[in-house]
Amino acid sequence: MDNKLITTIILTIIGSGIIAPFSKSIFHKIFAAYNPDQKKINSGIKKSFVFALRYILPIANLIYVYTTHATVDKYLVLATVFIFSILVINICVDFYGRIINDLYSKKDGAITLLTTLLKKNRGTATETADVIKSFIKIQNKHNELTEKLTDQLKNSLDINNDEKQQPT
Repeated sequence: MDNKLITTIILTIIGSGIIAPFSKSIFHKIFAAYNPDQKKINSGIKKSFVFALRYILPIANLIYVYTTHATVDKYLVLATVFIFSILVINICVDFYGRIINDLYSKKDGAITLLTTLLKKNRGTATETADVIKSFIKIQNKHNELTEKLTDQLKNSLDINNDEKQQPT
């Protein structure tokens, strides 16, 4: 190594050390709005990894099996059928899971709406129930009074009929 190369390396290290803190603060200010949440990054990585395991890996194996075999033999047919069935099962499970998830989310939404309505109307519901109970009591009293009045009316009609039938 000659002196010119060593000097260039040292100056590059010193220059990077001086510029790095300023560039970090500048990049933080510029790209702070574009930084996603850490949870979103982790969930995106997990989703990408699961997608790769479920679809890309079997497709890559299927391509590898087709490219490595020049002749059609039992192994090629068996591997093709097995890998293709894995792909079909993964697709069916995903569609079925999505349908079930949608149904549960609709059901959960309806249940939460119902519970919020019940919580909101809890006080008015008990008041309404009390009013209905008082109406029922009043109606029962009214029915008792009408029965008494009809009995009295029948008795008075019977007395009037008896008086008319008796000779004077």
